[in-house]
Amino acid sequence: MNIKNIRIYLLSLALHLQFLIEVMNLIRKFGPDVLEIQKLYDTLCAAIKKEELCHKVVRKSNISDLKQEVDLKRDNLVLGIKDALKSALRHFDNAIRAAAHRLKIVFDTYNKPTPIIHLPYDAETKAVNDMLKEFETKYAEDIEITGLTPWIKELQTCNNEFENLEKSYTEQRAEKPAFQTKEARKESDKAYRDIVYVVNGNIISKGKEGETQYATFVAEINAIIKRYNDRIAQHLGHLHAEKEKENEGDN
Repeated sequence: MNIKNIRIYLLSLALHLQFLIEVMNLIRKFGPDVLEIQKLYDTLCAAIKKEELCHKVVRKSNISDLKQEVDLKRDNLVLGIKDALKSALRHFDNAIRAAAHRLKIVFDTYNKPTPIIHLPYDAETKAVNDMLKEFETKYAEDIEITGLTPWIKELQTCNNEFENLEKSYTEQRAEKPAFQTKEARKESDKAYRDIVYVVNGNIISKGKEGETQYATFVAEINAIIKRYNDRIAQHLGHLHAEKEKENEGDN
């Protein structure tokens, strides 16, 4: 009777963390002192906290991609307003041409010498906010006359969305741990292996007494290990099947 093996290094970050948390909860259920692994259990808990922090950061890492998407949308809106003003300057209606001329002066103030869309993120956010504020206070009537109201509202919404993403990104960077995910996994893997080594060793050294002491615990942890080993086998099976398809395609 002993704790079975698991190729823990093959688990994804999420599954790796999930597996260790299940093991931690199981040890807590039986009592780390009863299992005679209190110090090792404490080490495992500390390692899991580090890994949880890394996992939290990884889940938020898509903010950078979202920022790029929203910034591209914002750039297109700025270019759309520029084109709309250019078109309005040629309008047959004198009032529309005059309004477009006044708005173009304001737009150029913020778009020169460096175009708004080429400014750094923070500078672009501020330039758009300042320009929109001026449009909506001093030139609200001209915005309405030229039919730019929907464009202005959409640009404001988009700029606000980018600003909120920037704040979240800053918070994410502040939360980023000083250690890497790989380091955290190494620590938790070692803590887990040490626990397995000690429990299996106690079972051998104590003989029948050890088997009685650890029987239920070993049965339950082996059930957990089997579930995760099955998931690993399924994953490897999918990879093998995909490789076979690629080979068939090449042939």
